[in-house]
Amino acid sequence: MTIEQGNAINTLYKQYKFQIDSLKVDAQANRVIIDSLQNKCDSLGRKLYDAMQYKWKYEANREIFFRRESSITTMERYHLAQKIILIAIILIQFQSLK
Repeated sequence: MTIEQGNAINTLYKQYKFQIDSLKVDAQANRVIIDSLQNKCDSLGRKLYDAMQYKWKYEANREIFFRRESSITTMERYHLAQKIILIAIILIQFQSLK
C-alpha cells in the first residue's frame, strides 16, 4: 500500500466519520421532534377523552333534571287535586250543618 492510498483511505474514513456524526445529530433531533409530536398527540387524545366524558355527564345530568322536573310537576298536580278535594269536603260539611 502506498502513501497516497493510505491518505485516500484516511480521507474517506474522516468523511464517513463526519457523515455518521451528522446523521447521529439528525437522528437525535428527529427523536426530539417525534417525542414532542407524540406528547401533543397524547395531550389532544386526553382532551378529546375528557370532552367526551363531559358530554356524557352533561347528557346524563340533563336527563335526570328533566325527569325530576316532570316528577315535581306530577306531585304539584297531585297536591292541587288533594287541596280541591279537601275544600270540597269542607264545603259539603258546612252545607250539611245548615
